[in-house]
Amino acid sequence: MANRHGVERRALPARARPRGGVKRAFRVHGALGMTFGAALFVICASGALAAVSSDVDWLVHPALRAPALADGAPRASWGALHASARAHAPDARVIVLAAPLEPGFAAEAIVARPDDTLARIWLDPRDARVRGEGPYLTVQRFARDLHRSLFLGENVGVFVVALFGLALLGSTASGVLVVWRSRSRRLLRVAKERASKDLHRVGGLALVAFALLAGITGTWYGVERVAAWADVELTPAAPSIDEAGRARATSEPIADLDTLVALGRAAMPELEVRAIAMPTERRPVLSLLGETDALLARDQANQVFLDPGARVVLGVWRADAMPPIERWVHTVDALHFGSFGGLPTRALWSAMAIGTALLALSGAWIRARRSARSSIEAQGGAA
Repeated sequence: MANRHGVERRALPARARPRGGVKRAFRVHGALGMTFGAALFVICASGALAAVSSDVDWLVHPALRAPALADGAPRASWGALHASARAHAPDARVIVLAAPLEPGFAAEAIVARPDDTLARIWLDPRDARVRGEGPYLTVQRFARDLHRSLFLGENVGVFVVALFGLALLGSTASGVLVVWRSRSRRLLRVAKERASKDLHRVGGLALVAFALLAGITGTWYGVERVAAWADVELTPAAPSIDEAGRARATSEPIADLDTLVALGRAAMPELEVRAIAMPTERRPVLSLLGETDALLARDQANQVFLDPGARVVLGVWRADAMPPIERWVHTVDALHFGSFGGLPTRALWSAMAIGTALLALSGAWIRARRSARSSIEAQGGAA
């Protein structure tokens, strides 16, 4: 029997025909690619941007660049950074202070203005001088919101994206099964009509570990959302304070931040403070967040909570002392975005995410071509 190119097709002997399990896996793989390929391309491509978005912001916003501090060089205190931000925007309230992400970055203050809009103030880490101001919606914020929720909102969007994480897991697992159980040992063939399929296969094998990691961690964010809907606490709530302390913390500006930082460091000497979350109506305590020797832990895993009015330590979180589920919650971000090794791992994760995005798109294209060809051949046979 000849195909549409006039080339004679020969039936495969029974022992060389694909087994039933491979056929089913192939159909599942093709169906997932055709159905979810375009959406997975958007999610993976936005994830690639999100992984290096802080570095893109560094290129886009000149005020975010600052001279790197040498070891032992004098640097501005947290109190000086806070005072400088308040002086620059006296009508605004500082809600977050953050140390430079890496050498060469400026420190940052996120402020809330009276009209409830947010802005970023970038500060020189050497002397707290204001280097400039920027919008809250940076490249990082845009890319992460798109990747995390497709701009559908925190409540629904995160869950929707997590479902695509399941699709990525299913597509990866079925694709591996097809290749693993295939009787062909050749991954690349010279024939032009096979080139796109073979490149898709080789790329999938090269990125299988990353795709599984992205799928597992992406799906986990949906588990966190379901747990929140069910009022199941995967992490404990921040310590609370009485009504008088709450009113004082949210109405009076903090004038002695360095004293509070010293109290926090005394309670947790191993903590390298990377950010300070100021009291708000929803969370009326001050917290110091940062790094310890714990591996693969985001800054939120290591915190000291303080009552800024009473000047007392309310509690301490240590990543190394957390139960397994809570520890995993604080590990997922580092694995998902590759943030644990600085720019090299972020860039590697970004490159692999781009590769995964292209695999999703090429898989949908291959499946669409195959379906179109089958339809044409069926019509030709009927004629």
